Amino acid sequence: MTWSEDLYFNLTYIRYAERFFALTAPIYNYYDNPGSAVHLTKVRTAITARTALFSYYKELYEQLGLYEENKLQIFKYLISSSEA
Repeated sequence: MTWSEDLYFNLTYIRYAERFFALTAPIYNYYDNPGSAVHLTKVRTAITARTALFSYYKELYEQLGLYEENKLQIFKYLISSSEA
């Protein structure tokens, strides 16, 4: 997978976490490079990746018993722009 591989990783490994924490201080620096793959990704590639990831996203929420109450947000991910 050449696009959204970080989301795939998160969706795969989130199932094994016993708890989550929100940090107030940033521990990850993201450099927004206009020439990066995110900015150069073709619409077709983005749609293909989102469609593939959607099943993982939905399955995770179903396993957690949270799918029905979050269904709208999950579908918003599928149709949102790649710039969001």
